[in-house]
Amino acid sequence: MKKQLSLLTYLFALALMVSFTSCESDDEETCDDTPLSQCPSADIATCCPDDGDCYYIYNGDKYTSKDDIVALCKPKASAQEIQLMQMELDKHTMQLLDEARSAAICN
Repeated sequence: MKKQLSLLTYLFALALMVSFTSCESDDEETCDDTPLSQCPSADIATCCPDDGDCYYIYNGDKYTSKDDIVALCKPKASAQEIQLMQMELDKHTMQLLDEARSAAICN
């Protein structure tokens, strides 16, 4: 019984140490390159802060609307191309938002 209690205390202390060290390098936001099939040469990044207000960086400028990114990327895009780019942006944004929320758990 005494051995089990000692092992349990050791495991608890180890878990506590891991939880503190894993949260030390938490960034305030998560950013990643965003490749778009309809806009392969553009420099696009998606950034999602912990609060969930994601934005896009297109060739160094910040935009809050995916519609702006689509219009800049391919101004004369067909409706189908616009929808495809918006879906790609949504998918990537949701992945980053999940990462940002996971990182926010440490705080």
